[in-house]
Amino acid sequence: PEPAGTSEKPESGAKPAVEKTEEKKAESTSADKSSSGSEGGSVHEVIIPAVGESISEVTIAKWLKADGSRVDADDLICEIESDKASFEIPAEHGGVLHIGSGEGETVAVGSVIAEIRGGSDGKQTPPAGDGKSTQVTPEKSTPATDRHVKTSPVAAKILESAGISSENISGSGPGGRITKEDAMKAVQSAQDRQSAPGPTAAATTPSPKVEQPAAEAGDRASRSERMSTLRKTIARRLVAAKNQTAMLTTFNEVDMSAIKNLRTLYKDMF
Repeated sequence: PEPAGTSEKPESGAKPAVEKTEEKKAESTSADKSSSGSEGGSVHEVIIPAVGESISEVTIAKWLKADGSRVDADDLICEIESDKASFEIPAEHGGVLHIGSGEGETVAVGSVIAEIRGGSDGKQTPPAGDGKSTQVTPEKSTPATDRHVKTSPVAAKILESAGISSENISGSGPGGRITKEDAMKAVQSAQDRQSAPGPTAAATTPSPKVEQPAAEAGDRASRSERMSTLRKTIARRLVAAKNQTAMLTTFNEVDMSAIKNLRTLYKDMF
């Protein structure tokens, strides 16, 4: 039996209960901080996808969204070009776009060209406040004319060369996307409207012709444009074919008298 008035001492290596409680509080606090940081600041990388078996690098042709702009999932953010075709990269997540590679740069397949920061729905999580309620301002609805019209790269070039805006064209592709056929129809409709005579064209007297000064020879305007990756590949292979193959022309003489007589005999039937 132990003498009265003595207290038990903790074994060697064991921590007091107060220290264990403080350690648990510290661990829970650090876990809460890490979880809140991961939820409010998630980062999603925009990676160049594999576009073909023999393609190892692509060129960034155009950014469809500006640096620092907010994007939603499935929004087209970038247009890339390979040796064979052009492709568009959609955003897999919503958030704020941070561009890492500029237009005209050649990057390898699998490289990171941008980051999308923010929540999965494109909205950043607000910081924890002091419990006071904050007033949420409703967003103003934008008119239908400010909507983003999805246009394929080929259709965009056709409309740009014809000076036609894509906002007045209803696309027949998936999700209202404007295809090449839609752009060709819009250009044809614009040309038909310009060539159609006005309602008072017959009643009005023709205006006298004004002689325009003849343009000087060789005074045509010229401009320089950056060649696309596809054009560079075509030019390189044309030069290689010219240098590596024998360029010749063959002439053959054939008597076509019998065929001409046969055509004359039966041409009225067709």
